[in-house]
Amino acid sequence: MRDAFAEIERARSALWHLDAGTDRDTWVKCAMAAHAAGLDFDDFHSWSQIAGNYKNEADCRDVWRSIKPGPVTVASLFGMARAAGWSDDGEAPVKRAQSHQERPKQPEAPKPPLHDPSALWGACVPATATHLYIIKKLGLPDDLRVYHGPMTISGKPCDGSLVLPVRTLVGELASLQFIMPDGPKLFLAGCKLPHDGCLIVGGPIKPEGDVHIVEGIGQAWSAHQATRQPAVVAFGVGRMLTVARSLRERHPAARLVLVADAGKENQCSAIAKSIGNAKWVEMPDGSPSNFDLNDYHQEHNLTAVASLLAGAKVLPSRFGLALRTADRLFIGEPPPVNWLVRGIFPLGVCCLIASPPNVGKSFLSLDLAAKVASYHAELDCSFGAAVAAHGRAIYISAEDDKPEIHRRLWSLCDGRMPERLHVLSLPDVGHFRVIEADRTTKEFKPTEAWRDLVAEIRELPDVKLIVLDTLQALTTGDTNTVEATQPLMNEATALASETGACVLLVHHVAKGSTKDIRTALDAMESIRGSGAIAGTARAAYVMWPPADGGAQVCEILGERYAEGKIAFGIVAKKYGDARRDRTVFVRDDRGILRDRTQQYNALSGADDADTLRADLLQAIRDQWHSGQAFTDSHGTKGLHARRRELIDGFHGKSRAWFDEQASKLLADGSIKRLNHGNSTRLCPIEATVAVPKSAPEVDADCIVQDTESDVPELAA
Repeated sequence: MRDAFAEIERARSALWHLDAGTDRDTWVKCAMAAHAAGLDFDDFHSWSQIAGNYKNEADCRDVWRSIKPGPVTVASLFGMARAAGWSDDGEAPVKRAQSHQERPKQPEAPKPPLHDPSALWGACVPATATHLYIIKKLGLPDDLRVYHGPMTISGKPCDGSLVLPVRTLVGELASLQFIMPDGPKLFLAGCKLPHDGCLIVGGPIKPEGDVHIVEGIGQAWSAHQATRQPAVVAFGVGRMLTVARSLRERHPAARLVLVADAGKENQCSAIAKSIGNAKWVEMPDGSPSNFDLNDYHQEHNLTAVASLLAGAKVLPSRFGLALRTADRLFIGEPPPVNWLVRGIFPLGVCCLIASPPNVGKSFLSLDLAAKVASYHAELDCSFGAAVAAHGRAIYISAEDDKPEIHRRLWSLCDGRMPERLHVLSLPDVGHFRVIEADRTTKEFKPTEAWRDLVAEIRELPDVKLIVLDTLQALTTGDTNTVEATQPLMNEATALASETGACVLLVHHVAKGSTKDIRTALDAMESIRGSGAIAGTARAAYVMWPPADGGAQVCEILGERYAEGKIAFGIVAKKYGDARRDRTVFVRDDRGILRDRTQQYNALSGADDADTLRADLLQAIRDQWHSGQAFTDSHGTKGLHARRRELIDGFHGKSRAWFDEQASKLLADGSIKRLNHGNSTRLCPIEATVAVPKSAPEVDADCIVQDTESDVPELAA
């Protein structure tokens, strides 16, 4: 639905598309339609002046005053305009169905103008400072002329008239305006004004400069004199919108300032809103009707005019984008990240933890909640990192009942239940969802129960963590669709922002997606469902079981192997200065996942990884330059298979070790993958091809076929 100001401008546009030189009955009908549309007399009079049969202002005013409510409505105005070829915001004109009995009307040939504007302009003489109108306006710009001759417009003699050229923005002469010695301003009969018809004073227009759009030549002269910036004569307030739009299209970066007579401020503000990024000037309070900028100039001086123009109004800014520059927003060094778990989960945002079933994500999330709710300042660790914030924690389980949560907490806390941990089991209180589809509109919206729960959360002080377990159970929709997931993620994000807590969503990964996880990107891509889930979460942590079930890790750590005993974890989507290394979890006899990363790294030789990783990077570069790039696989051309080509320090390393180091080089941007035939090669970050053109030629009879396999081999 259009607003009132937009409708006025729409009506003004329709009126100016009609022929003002039509027969009198049609002209009067146009007046009645314009009146019904909410236009004022100035609009009707300005339009009427362009007609060849225009009489005078008094005639127009008599007709306008005589108008009474009747059958001619605003619809009549738009109907006549569409019949004349006008389109409303690009819509096609409405065509009336033709009766078979009707004889088609032959299109009327356009009436030629009574006078050629170019010929008349050429016959005029340059205006001088002694012209009475120029004296009245305290001077006018060059390139104005004076007409001498017998021509009349609407019965008024034009001899001695000041003549203003009406040009398009590309400089084509379209019409002339005559300012008669006795005051009236009349356009050359028969010349229709184009949308961009105007007069530029003090041009040319600069790409990013100020441009004042005014009604008449006197205002333009005052504006230009006071600011030394171009001013554009629109020839009446009714034409300011079309001229402003044309200027915006041709000079998109120009700063447009609308200056109309007193009493027309609403029209200017509406135009500013319509074209965007524009200002308008209001005459001082108490100014009489039609008091304009030149009148103000005559009462004061150019300094006062400049000050008035400098105070141009702007539409209220919702976001204040113009002032939101980096130098204002960001002063000094950036603040540190407020961590809940250092390097993994920050406070005040929505986060995600995802894994396959039975890996331990729910157990670990509950463990984190218990530790956040404890009073240990620096002792607690979770997800392989320090718990950096303590306070109230809220654990909401959509799957586990109260007895199950009780058993888990008993193991985690050695029977000492945290008093700041709030637990809500949805199976015990009547299951509800955060988001449900509306029965009528099918749009997914927050439920009333969720709103009530959020209200209770707001009442709790010092909340640091809110766990929602699991995401799938909190919406009735398909989590593979953005329609069902984006509203849920929005609710979680809003709750985090409002409370300052970390809102942790427990989620699943796609089936079978974790077997090939080597990097954080691989982990990110494994997260199940719509892209809105991982995209909206500010940080994400992914857990997965090793491809061999954890047998190798158990062997290195000296642990008895059992299914589900080992889990890996990595920050898949980082926030701030997040961790990049992989965490190794080992499940103890009570089912609690313990971080054993440091011990594993020491026993597996990972402690010397930093030095060896630099050597590995150099080896990858060298082999690429020689045309023998390593494949990103476990085949015969992979890193582990070719370790004997490297220095002695690599000879005893396992395939898992090589996989981890390659993953870290990929993650930190030191190397990248490039396709070559049916395989993928490890290449330096600057490489554009998997095998350089400068690579040595290899005899075709000596080529060894790549026999790489996706099936992992047992580590040496």
